[in-house]
Amino acid sequence: MKQTLSVPDKLFLENLVAEAEKQTGVQVVLATTPRSGAYPEIPWKAFSAAASLATLAVFITGTIMAIWSEFAWVLYSFAIILGSSVVSALVAASWPFFSKLFLSDAIAEMETRQHAASLFLSKELYSTTGRKGVLILLSEFERRVVILPDRGLNDILSEKELERIIGLMKPLLAGADFRKALELAISELTAVIAPSLHAAGLKNELSDRIIEDKGI
Repeated sequence: MKQTLSVPDKLFLENLVAEAEKQTGVQVVLATTPRSGAYPEIPWKAFSAAASLATLAVFITGTIMAIWSEFAWVLYSFAIILGSSVVSALVAASWPFFSKLFLSDAIAEMETRQHAASLFLSKELYSTTGRKGVLILLSEFERRVVILPDRGLNDILSEKELERIIGLMKPLLAGADFRKALELAISELTAVIAPSLHAAGLKNELSDRIIEDKGI
């Protein structure tokens, strides 16, 4: 399986996490996943789109050439429509770039958030003193990041603040510069949290190793 981050990038970010935790006293956990959702609707959307376009093309061609009465053309048209639809569905199921053309932003956001919440619970990231842990999940296929703070940080990391940080990361995510995107997230979180807390230097309760989730 292709890794989202290279080994040097992982080492760099893990050292950055350790430093951020020393400055803030907050437990920062990075996680990556190839994709957060299965999206079974994508191949069907690709199938429908190709069928519609092929039908339109066949209709225009048949009208211009006035060959609708020919039996061979009817069979040929059917083969074109079905064949292009099947190929489109297969490509959507295997090629991420093409698949994302049929991915709803709202669904991608929901799936990534749900995956982050599931990971937070399964890895027991809530088990920190004062509930001051924060998960940063990067989902490669969706090119999205979810920053999920525990309840002990609710007063510091508001939704508006998290949206601001994620907004800064979006150009880097779009360009697949995942290391810089995560580096930016850690830097911004440190800048926001450090002046607000006086607990720097607390013991390290969660591993600084990046969680490489297998995804869906």
